Amino acid sequence: MLRTLFAIVSGLFAMMIVVTFTGIANAKLFPPMPGANPAAALAALPRAARLLIVAGNCLGPMLGAAVAARIATPRLQVALLIGALATVLNFENASGVPYPPWMFWTVTLLPLPLAGLAAHWVGPSPPAQPEPKAWPKDAKAD
Repeated sequence: MLRTLFAIVSGLFAMMIVVTFTGIANAKLFPPMPGANPAAALAALPRAARLLIVAGNCLGPMLGAAVAARIATPRLQVALLIGALATVLNFENASGVPYPPWMFWTVTLLPLPLAGLAAHWVGPSPPAQPEPKAWPKDAKAD
């Protein structure tokens, strides 16, 4: 239980790091116009800047799901939970930003299948470990 919770928190943290750093890179490479409204600033961004936004919002959940799947025992379920949370968060974010329709649907629909793909890449859950053998009660120490 605690391992699964740690996996979810770690996956969300990894996702947040990727999304944040791609956003910072985007702001450094393509600085926004000062004083412009968000719709005009987004329309003025070059295609590479828009693709970087989409990449951050899709690859972040994918990496977060991979981290969570690597730590947790029910790998696919935890990875899909990270993908579902990213889908909800991206939908909420994209609803408030005047994204073009292709960006809106891409950042909303891709995180969940990419999370499942990340869980597949990490591999199946490890087999259950056998119980350790206990010393017999009448065994003598050497």
